[in-house]
Amino acid sequence: MGVTQNLFSPKSNLTRKITFIIFDILAFSSALILAFFLRFKLYQVFEVQSNIFLILLIFLTIKLIVFYLFKLYNISWRYVSLHDLANIAKACLVRFGILFILIYGLNINLFKGFPRSILWIDFALSFLFSSAFKISKRMYLE
Repeated sequence: MGVTQNLFSPKSNLTRKITFIIFDILAFSSALILAFFLRFKLYQVFEVQSNIFLILLIFLTIKLIVFYLFKLYNISWRYVSLHDLANIAKACLVRFGILFILIYGLNINLFKGFPRSILWIDFALSFLFSSAFKISKRMYLE
């Protein structure tokens, strides 16, 4: 009972990491869908990219791996600083580069005709959503 209680207590590192990963999944998914929505009309999104769910899965996987490698899930967001926000920006730039190479450098059929503007909009929204959530705890406490 004690181990289970500690594992799911509000102060558990595992609970905090899972919370941030779940929020990032929601934030990154919303960012990509919103990027398509801003670029195209809602009904055209599925006409332009019929494989949007597979593309979303690829984007999410790359984003989460890059954020994990940048150790963005190990930080106590109660003490988030400008340095931490700079690390989020660096992670977003790295994953942007990886996605750019994957989409335009490898010539994969899945990404045929993929608009570059989607990458830029997704980059901005992903940074904004992820940063806003992570800094919100500090703002709330102060």
